Amino acid sequence: MSLVPHKAKSSPAEYFAYLETIEGKAEYFDGEIVDLPKVSTNHSLITMNCGITIGRQLDDSNCAVFSPDLHVGLDISNAYVFPDLTIACGKLERRVQSQHCQVSTSDRGSFVALDH
Repeated sequence: MSLVPHKAKSSPAEYFAYLETIEGKAEYFDGEIVDLPKVSTNHSLITMNCGITIGRQLDDSNCAVFSPDLHVGLDISNAYVFPDLTIACGKLERRVQSQHCQVSTSDRGSFVALDH
């Protein structure tokens, strides 16, 4: 499995426009757009098994596990990614909403849930 970076630096707006034109997924790292390969059956099985196992451990907590379909923006690194799993703890509150994203905060930090 290899990642395929694009050559030129791009703005977040160009990244979101690019996402509208592709069928798969791509991530954004400080101006660099990287196309993601399709995941294998084994990768998908491992991800779901991990999500179920972690989720069971979080049953009595204020944390939740989110699937790989959640598009996450990371404020501290100027990145937009599709993690295999995302765990968020605390009360989530909408902080900012734009055409493409909703930034949520918790008592443990912030993440951006993106809709595209």
